[in-house]
Amino acid sequence: MRKASTADKMYEAVFSVKNVGSRAGAVVPQLYVSPPKSSVPRPKKELKGFTKLMLRPGESREVVLPLDARSFAYFDVAGKRWRADPGKYRVLIGDSTEQIALSGVVQLDHAIAVSK
Repeated sequence: MRKASTADKMYEAVFSVKNVGSRAGAVVPQLYVSPPKSSVPRPKKELKGFTKLMLRPGESREVVLPLDARSFAYFDVAGKRWRADPGKYRVLIGDSTEQIALSGVVQLDHAIAVSK
């Protein structure tokens, strides 16, 4: 995880993918956010980004998936806006929710109200 360089992106998940097989193939790395204990019911893992890559045998590629404020938010019905609670959010990268290969943590020090 790294801080993003633009105002609309808070963080970027940066990782490498390599085709270790002997044939060309496709892979779809997926980015999930696992929220901390919340004041509202939320899924354990929420899909927040993905990309499809075609890789030749032995080829590696760096992947950058952005995370904005909405990546951490839920819709607050009473407040009629998107909101992210403070806490530690786990950021997970994998082929599916069951096959997580990488993880990191993002700490939100205060609640965020998202205007979009």
